[in-house]
Parts: sequence; structure tokens; C-alpha cells
Amino acid sequence: MAVMVKGVYTRGVIRPEHSDELEKYKAKLEEGEEVAITFRKWASSKSERAFRYFHAICRRYADYSGYSMEHAKHELCIQFGIAVEYVPEFDPPEWKTGTFVEYHRTLYFRKSTTVYTSAEMAALIDQSLNACNDAGIPIDDLIRENGDYYDRKRAV
Repeated sequence: MAVMVKGVYTRGVIRPEHSDELEKYKAKLEEGEEVAITFRKWASSKSERAFRYFHAICRRYADYSGYSMEHAKHELCIQFGIAVEYVPEFDPPEWKTGTFVEYHRTLYFRKSTTVYTSAEMAALIDQSLNACNDAGIPIDDLIRENGDYYDRKRAV
């Protein structure tokens, strides 16, 4: 599991901002366990905002379905995103960046959401929200928090 959080550099110290996702990650660690840390300047780009929005939907879907976050993300991506079934004569798609995932006893190569186009990500978000709504999972707060961004993307 990977977590991305924003941090602030002040007087020689980098402090991560509070994040529920970070707290959940820390709760799974054993005392003394080592983790990898990568630093780069924070860029609040539209793609990062869409990425965070989709992951919030995945977390909500996981919480209400009883799935792990990883399983929920794979399920939504395979059902509504871009994935190709693995067959013996498999030839990697032109997007090449992805993950092999077993889903309902079938192996898929799932395109990484980090390389989705804006249109692909908007469609994935839209269909994932519909799936949550159909399952009775409350999502109004997610839509309210991300509505202006989401409405602009749907109009494109």
C-alpha cells in the first residue's frame, strides 16, 4: 500500500499534514518497521486532484463493502476502467504501465490510473460514483467536496 501526503518544510523540519489515509497506513505498521519515503515539491495539479477523488471513492466503496482498499480499487478499475484480459498470446498494450490483477479467477492487466487521460479518469470516476449510488453507499459528501472539479471534467 502506498500513501501520498502533503508535507510542510519549516525551520529545517518536514512535517506531514494530517491525513486520515496516513493514519490508517501507520496503524498497519509494526513498531520499528521501515518505510520508504520520497520527497518532491507538492504540485496540486488537476490530475492529482482527480487521483485523490478516485481514491476517496475507493475508500468509501471499501469501507461499505468490507473489501480492502486494494481490492476495491482493482474491482472498480476492472469493471469501469481500462483492463485487458490476460491470454497466452498476451501482448502488452501501448500504455504498458499497469498491474496484473486476478479478478473472479481471471487474470487482467489493469492500466495504472496514474497514466489515465482526463477523459478516462472522468469516466472512471463517473461510473464508480454510479456503482456506489446503486449499492446504496452514501457519496453526497464526496460529490459536494469535489463537485466543481468533477462538473468541469464531465463537461469536457
